[in-house]
Amino acid sequence: MFDVLDDLEVAIDKVAASEARLDVERLSRLAERVEFQRLRAVSAFERSGAQVLAISCDSRHSQRTWAEQQGFTFPVLTDFWPHGAVAKAYGVFNEALGCANRATFVLDADGVVRSTFSSADLGTPRAKTEYEAALANVG
Repeated sequence: MFDVLDDLEVAIDKVAASEARLDVERLSRLAERVEFQRLRAVSAFERSGAQVLAISCDSRHSQRTWAEQQGFTFPVLTDFWPHGAVAKAYGVFNEALGCANRATFVLDADGVVRSTFSSADLGTPRAKTEYEAALANVG
């Protein structure tokens, strides 16, 4: 009886490991597709003549590491000190969390804000269509 249970346990472990490998492979493929779409979107902005910048309240060391991990080629700037000064100036600093809310500002060549939009929360990215519409307003 114990041999049967041992064999069953080994079989279950093999199935679980196999499913876990499949899930990891699926997640890897999904991550690659997301990365490809992200890079395509950034290059579309650059082709339109836009200068892409990212700003957050993290330290410059965190920003550099994050930008390198993401493969960003555009400037990633810090609003660390005085903490959140830029986010406060643009009205997107979240006092309760001590960071900026996710927001996008599209400025024209003269530095005039032409479009702005934000996410409902920190975990939600802005929609690609919002970026496209904002860029159309500048051109």
